[in-house]
Amino acid sequence: MPTRSPLPLIAALALLLPATACRRDATAPPDQPPATKFAPGLMEVTISSIGSERMVARANAPAMAASTAVGTNLSLSGPASGSGSGDGTIELEPLSTGSFTVGARGAGGVRYLWATFRVRNAQSDQAPYDTPRRNLTFFATAATGTLGGSAITSMQRLDGSAADPSIATQVLPTGGVSQVNGLLVPNQADVLQVMTDREAAAVAAPAGVEVLPYGFVVRNAADGGRTLPASPAAGQYDGVVTFSFKVPLQATAAADPFTISALFLAADDDETRVTQSLEEQTPAGEAAFVARAQAIGATKTVLPGSGYRGDASETRTVCTVRTAGPSASPAAYLVDRSVVSVTLADPFPGWPLSAGGAVARALTATALDAGGAPLADVPLQMSFGAADVLAAAGGPLVRKVPRRDGASTTVTASACGLTSAPLTLRTSGVRALGGKYFHALALTSDDTVAAWGLDDDGQATPPTGLTGIVQVAGGLHHSLALGSDGSVTGWGLDDHGQATPPSSLADVVQIAAGALFSLALKRDGTVVGWGDNSSGQLNVPTGLAGVMQIDAGDEYALALETDGTVVAWGNNSSGQATVPAGLAHIVQVAAGWRHSLALRSDGTVVAWGDDSFGETSVPAGLTDVVQIAAGVYHSLALKSDGTVVAWGGDAGGQSTVPAGLTNVVQIAAGQYHSLALKSDGTVVVWGDNTYGQATVPAGLVATVP
Repeated sequence: MPTRSPLPLIAALALLLPATACRRDATAPPDQPPATKFAPGLMEVTISSIGSERMVARANAPAMAASTAVGTNLSLSGPASGSGSGDGTIELEPLSTGSFTVGARGAGGVRYLWATFRVRNAQSDQAPYDTPRRNLTFFATAATGTLGGSAITSMQRLDGSAADPSIATQVLPTGGVSQVNGLLVPNQADVLQVMTDREAAAVAAPAGVEVLPYGFVVRNAADGGRTLPASPAAGQYDGVVTFSFKVPLQATAAADPFTISALFLAADDDETRVTQSLEEQTPAGEAAFVARAQAIGATKTVLPGSGYRGDASETRTVCTVRTAGPSASPAAYLVDRSVVSVTLADPFPGWPLSAGGAVARALTATALDAGGAPLADVPLQMSFGAADVLAAAGGPLVRKVPRRDGASTTVTASACGLTSAPLTLRTSGVRALGGKYFHALALTSDDTVAAWGLDDDGQATPPTGLTGIVQVAGGLHHSLALGSDGSVTGWGLDDHGQATPPSSLADVVQIAAGALFSLALKRDGTVVGWGDNSSGQLNVPTGLAGVMQIDAGDEYALALETDGTVVAWGNNSSGQATVPAGLAHIVQVAAGWRHSLALRSDGTVVAWGDDSFGETSVPAGLTDVVQIAAGVYHSLALKSDGTVVAWGGDAGGQSTVPAGLTNVVQIAAGQYHSLALKSDGTVVVWGDNTYGQATVPAGLVATVP
């Protein structure tokens, strides 16, 4: 089992790397090989008896015996005390070690080994520094005499003979790991740090020494942060650092390295960053990685194979991590993906990002190799020209708060230091059509409201002087309009207050109308409701925030969150408010009378709730959908080619799409009628016309998003 060494060690800009085969360490260390001479600022680390019961390690300072304390001849550029003195060293004390094997010998098996140390902000004579250290990182270094340009200086077998030097370039750094029931499990500690070759070259090092682009970072043991406070008391070790590697098992145990020596150098990093190791490329590992970064406000570094994307402001992909050889001619890598270009494409060019309530788009971002082949395992980051655009983790799914001003935004994709050509997305928040029951609404080209159909409660009679409108929504006997200033106006039946928005309501970006209630989505991602609450349709779930789109059914509501998940509340008599388990990657929702629709980022549609009229029986093979609408008993889908597909109840002909209907850019569904807006501003309505809801006012030219 891992144990704590009884002897503290003091190291100059270096580390100790003991390991054990999950057995007790020896109390009397065996003799160490002679220290190799290196330039000032380096430390040679020797690990002996690897995999045995007497595993031990020692750090040897340059140009002196292993038992000699670090002297003044080790002049370094580290921190100084207030008096100007200081040798730049860091005091380390071994805390725990461990190792285990994974896989079979001769068939890719490896030995994982690690060592954890307490770290004190003090110099070699134990005198504390009166300045803090931040983001202290122990970097692997190569110099003349290291094997194959790696950090390994020497390796011996059990019999004392030299191990195969080619093994040195196969020794790779890892994240913190454990073995549970034979399985490799990340231990969720902040351990490995990787960077680019350019960043490694910027680390100050003695002449003739090259810093390799990986190392191990010190974390504060108390708060998980990256600061070692100034002036620690005697015996006060505020930091913890873990050094973790894997070494390939050889064909025979006799050929395995029994002793390994390596070089390291310590330096403060001017940027706080967290790396997701290869071992953390699991759902649990990714969650822990993100949590660590968020806890300390760090930028995130991911490697090929990661499922985490993020955006370019806080995440980056490092595609090449050299572990041996100079940067001009690397000899070994932890990872190596030769990305030569990054592309970004919109599958539905020209379609507004948020028109009609569709507030997301799955863009196609690709990293390409020299032959133009896509590298599927390279995560790409997104960068945006507007603050209210988000990229959902797990894919290039772009989301946007609906913009009342209709502005466009620029998006780029990046990975491995390369950036795609910019892509301009239209982000209009205009919803030009409305009418869920027996009347219809449309925005005219001069931003006023046209209404027709049933008007028994004034729902089809917009207030005089109503202008500057960007969205409309129709309920059972009331109507709503959203102004370009974020205000909401209601008219028609108001017996439950559904046509009277709260007096304090402001900065609204989207509206929705149910039978006897109304909803508004504010720019801050919160939802406000008013009107009838007999089925809990106004009981917005506590803590619901980060909402990107809403819709209102008869007596229930749907909300689409920024992570692509759906939340529902209110009447659930037909399961319409029971969101299917595992529903994800959603870009739009639509609420009918007793059924619900969701549009996936891949252009397919999911439906649930009442299916009495086939309204949730999505046609087989329906794809390339860019917008959905739910009527009382039927459903509509707008495809990327400008055609409309309908299914469900057809008692009024509402599901019989007019022959030859094309160039449609927006849709809406009423009780027994359907609406479509064409690219030339023409509004087409079909279905029941009992109340004139299918008779479009002569000369109407609607606003095109």
